[in-house]
Amino acid sequence: ISIRKDMASKLAQLKQYQQFEKDMEAHKDNIRKKLFEVKSLVKTYEEELTETKAELSRLQIENDDYRKGNRIPKLLQDTITSKLNILKEKVFQVETENKTFKMQKENSDPLLNISKSLYVTTVDMHTGGEPLRIIENGIPLLTGSTLLEK
Repeated sequence: ISIRKDMASKLAQLKQYQQFEKDMEAHKDNIRKKLFEVKSLVKTYEEELTETKAELSRLQIENDDYRKGNRIPKLLQDTITSKLNILKEKVFQVETENKTFKMQKENSDPLLNISKSLYVTTVDMHTGGEPLRIIENGIPLLTGSTLLEK
């Protein structure tokens, strides 16, 4: 009977050990998952740190140039260039309008001084995506008896 009791206690201990082993494997899996998550986070942070360092280095160089008076910051330079281009376009537009108005006022607009017989009237179209211009008026009459001669 004592051998059976020993055997029963050994089997109970074996079951406890097997349960402990299963629990430990589950715990190891959880730790592996958490470790993988932490590693991926660390990798992401390292990439962000690298990008931040590069940006910081670029800004330090730009700041040093600015302090030395070598140039204005790139963002400000781009903004000024963009605004100047817009201003140039507006000045050109105003100059064109002024010239047109001045010519109309002085009756020196070359288009108004062209004789009516020199006007060419056309109709622009497209057929199947191909451009076509039909001349209605303004060219001399074509002479010839056949279309090829004309």
